[in-house]
Amino acid sequence: MAVIELEQVNKTYSGKNGAVQALKEVSLSVEEGEIFGVIGLSGAGKSTLVRCINLLERPESGHIRVEGKELSSLSGKELRLERQNIAMIFQKFNLLMQRNVLDNVCFPLEIAGVRKKEARKQALEYLRTVGLEDKAKAYPVQLSGGQQQRVAIARALASHPRIILCDEATSALDPQTTRTILELLRKVNREYHISIVIITHEMRVITEICDRVAVLHHGRVAEAGPVQEVFKNPKSKAARQLLLLKETEELEEELTDNDEEDSEESSYSDENEHIDELENKTTPYSVSETGKNSRVVSEDKGHTAILTAEKRKNLHVVRGGAHAVG
Repeated sequence: MAVIELEQVNKTYSGKNGAVQALKEVSLSVEEGEIFGVIGLSGAGKSTLVRCINLLERPESGHIRVEGKELSSLSGKELRLERQNIAMIFQKFNLLMQRNVLDNVCFPLEIAGVRKKEARKQALEYLRTVGLEDKAKAYPVQLSGGQQQRVAIARALASHPRIILCDEATSALDPQTTRTILELLRKVNREYHISIVIITHEMRVITEICDRVAVLHHGRVAEAGPVQEVFKNPKSKAARQLLLLKETEELEEELTDNDEEDSEESSYSDENEHIDELENKTTPYSVSETGKNSRVVSEDKGHTAILTAEKRKNLHVVRGGAHAVG
């Protein structure tokens, strides 16, 4: 069963240089319980699309149905009630900076009229779900980007949604933090049976978490289907372009990793050379024990190196310092 249906949706913005059609006859559907991705390059219309789903942006034409309800036909009050079932997670987190973590998560519960004691109880449960129960009294400025996004996810859960819309939710995060947030979203999807729509320009987000994907290009759906099918055998130029960008990004990451490994090997070589120098000279240096190895600090160069137990035997400590023994 489709929980979201878009049919021939069009959205145009007016600007100084004339009208810009952000969405052009967009049609797609999101099935109950799935994680659906929308990917495209900058300016493809992704953010406009996700904001049209809950009518934060109203299209000029077309149909938007959520759980069978035509949103454009709802009254203002009915639409507000329907939006309570559709939570949003943003790139910039959108937390209330003057409220602590617990109060941020309580916010949608307060709006829904939940009593304070019950709201705090529920908020703590959602913080436990995202692994931030110990940060309940902290303020957003005291949290990392990944932690702030976890708070945003807990806040989204607090409204008891059936759908979560993620607008570039991982774009401001590093790769490792992105993976943890994606794992959390997958957990939310499975444990709470919430349908999730993810808007992104990152291929790895789509391939790691999404069941199906729509490729958006210049406001149109260029291609849609199961993730593996779309990117294993892309039929559109837009999908092939995204695959090429993904391969370029993977190559750049591989080169970066190799550079870091080379740097570490160079540093290790420098340390060993300095240890050899210490063993063949009577240069004062201090030694501190670190388990099976020792940390050696040269007094004349301020250099630190790790000394193995075998090489440690060749040193003789004198008056808090040490000299090499030939």
